[in-house]
Amino acid sequence: MRNDSPLTQGSDARPSQRGVFHRTRGEAGAGLYINTNKTADINKDENHKGYVIPWAHEAALYWLEKLRDWQERYNPITEPTPWVSLGSKHFGSTPPHPEVLEARGTACFLFRDPTGEGDDRQKPLSTGDLDQLWYKLLDRLEQRCLVRGEMLDDGTPIRFVRPGTKRQTYYPLHALRVSLISYLVLDLKLPLPIVSKLIAGHARIIMTVYYTKFGKKYMSEVMAEAERNAVETMQQNHWRFLMDATYEQVGRRFALLSEDAMRTAIANQSAAAFVFEDKGICPVGGSMCDVGGEKLNDNTAHSIYAAVPGYPNERNCVRCRFFLTGPAFLPGLIAHFNTLSEKSHRQSGRFNELQAQLKALEDRRFDCECEERPFTETRELERRAQRRDDEAQALGKLVNDMQATYYLIGRSLEIAENAQKDGVQLVASGSITDLKIDINDAQSELHQLEVVCENAVIYPETDASYAAIRRSQFLDFMLLYNGMEPVFMSLSPEHQLLASNAVMKLIQARTGSLCGALEYAECRARLKDLGLIEETWDTIDGVVAGTPALAIINAARSARPLPLTIGGYHAS
Repeated sequence: MRNDSPLTQGSDARPSQRGVFHRTRGEAGAGLYINTNKTADINKDENHKGYVIPWAHEAALYWLEKLRDWQERYNPITEPTPWVSLGSKHFGSTPPHPEVLEARGTACFLFRDPTGEGDDRQKPLSTGDLDQLWYKLLDRLEQRCLVRGEMLDDGTPIRFVRPGTKRQTYYPLHALRVSLISYLVLDLKLPLPIVSKLIAGHARIIMTVYYTKFGKKYMSEVMAEAERNAVETMQQNHWRFLMDATYEQVGRRFALLSEDAMRTAIANQSAAAFVFEDKGICPVGGSMCDVGGEKLNDNTAHSIYAAVPGYPNERNCVRCRFFLTGPAFLPGLIAHFNTLSEKSHRQSGRFNELQAQLKALEDRRFDCECEERPFTETRELERRAQRRDDEAQALGKLVNDMQATYYLIGRSLEIAENAQKDGVQLVASGSITDLKIDINDAQSELHQLEVVCENAVIYPETDASYAAIRRSQFLDFMLLYNGMEPVFMSLSPEHQLLASNAVMKLIQARTGSLCGALEYAECRARLKDLGLIEETWDTIDGVVAGTPALAIINAARSARPLPLTIGGYHAS
């Protein structure tokens, strides 16, 4: 039916259509118009902002009509409300800039506050009122779950609100949006374009992918099943091939450091002898690390071999003469190379520092000799020299590990190219172009740390303990730069890794690349330019929900902006 309200705008031919109910011409049924401040609406004319959900959801339409009729009868308005008349209580901790509110013009708010005083009755509910209503709703839901006997898998009660509080919940109101998107994508299997454009109102599908949250149980089930299938398929294919392969066939299909790997693989006729890892295959069951190194004598009858470099403190497969790898293991090899690169960067820093200290001591000793004065720092010089030699030895090992890994990566790419020319597929899916993944050419320290931390989630062998802590320091400084309280330093190492990964993925989703995200993480730009202040808090909340760390996050989130000046810029 036609909207005959005196507040309508536009003409019969071109109505404004800014109300919550929306009818598309030529189509039956009503949809919903959603006005947003999303990225897709930046620089758009006010009449072209927002998006339409062309889905006649009867329950939503029914209650929205009830609310509209109630407001018209008991809390009417005589004119649209300017956005600039709203106060900070309507926006929470990150109110838009005045020029942004000015550009939005006016609106007839449906969720008006009938208990407000004066012109507050025509304005929307404040964030404080919404938080209180949200708390009461979750508190009632928690009681219902308790009465029905619904528990978590470990038998503990389901908790939605923090005990002893009146407004603090474990899940923010924004979690409704996240959980709905996750439900539509994961459970109902709706196509991503439908959810992204028509329901979520995202400018890019990547944002919908980010909003799709996988619970630990769901993620564990899916990944466990996928991992079992992938590993079993890979093991069966490689084992079947090795059982029947000739010496020449193994050489064409696998990358290796020594022909001993081919001989050992062909000689083994038991599947138990083959151990599959992210980087490749050990054909000796991981039991010969003590003799997997280089040859120590020239006697062919009684050869003597050294241990693999790093044994027994670590399993350094890429330096082992028995190790087999190939195109199917390229992602794991590249992740290992990037981890070695980050470690060697740190090691070279320590070495250069000691070298500089040693050089200063040697210069002072030379000055003493020239001036025929006694040099009293001989012991310190010897101690520094010994430490320098130790660091040089450790750095040399890392560089050699990198060289070996780089060789195996190059050989694997060469095998893949040759196999594709012959029509043989050596990877599960994709083309040779997909295999040519750039090895991390780090633009900065944080870039290097980010790559290692992302790999740590996919490849459990990756040691990201230092990288996660160091990256957390960068991100805490980023929060300070944006006038927010630092929180990553207060999280456990596990939550530091997960929360930092989530925040970096959020920024990457908005900027479109890792390099773009680094600009904000390295304090060369501000999060508010992307409108990510609240979403950053929501992201961290989602990672630590249900843990004691949530109290730390909530306290930091509710803190007043820090009057901080960093690098000559005022963080507000």
